[in-house]
Amino acid sequence: MKAIYNLDDPFWGVNTLEELKNAVEEFHASIGVNASVAIDGESVVAEHADRSDIDAEEDTRIIVSFCNSRRFGKAHKVLGKLLSAWPGDDNAHRLLAQVLMEEEKFDAAIKECEIALKLNPRNEFSMILMGNLLSRDKGNPAEGIGW
Repeated sequence: MKAIYNLDDPFWGVNTLEELKNAVEEFHASIGVNASVAIDGESVVAEHADRSDIDAEEDTRIIVSFCNSRRFGKAHKVLGKLLSAWPGDDNAHRLLAQVLMEEEKFDAAIKECEIALKLNPRNEFSMILMGNLLSRDKGNPAEGIGW
């Protein structure tokens, strides 16, 4: 997976590309992801191993099926195994955030969605979820609109 980071991306609170590069490296290491991180022009690029699209689609179908039938415990179990094997899977982190939101564990959902967005700041589904969490579930429409 390849992710591109800019100085104005949320969460990082840095002023220079070198600080951003260091923050991205520290973040990936903190969740157990071996990433190659480099400054490329006006951005920072991080690359790491990713699952195949076919595997990801199948896992997503299984997890969504569990969620649709409100079997969140089963969804947690699949997501736990998935994230143990692939801690850098931004979609798995987003799905876990959605499960946590459905369970009304909003603070945990926001933290998990933040991980998903740190892994892939351009994931539209994660951005929409963060906006929903902040505006509807945390009662902060102004902040949610920014997502």
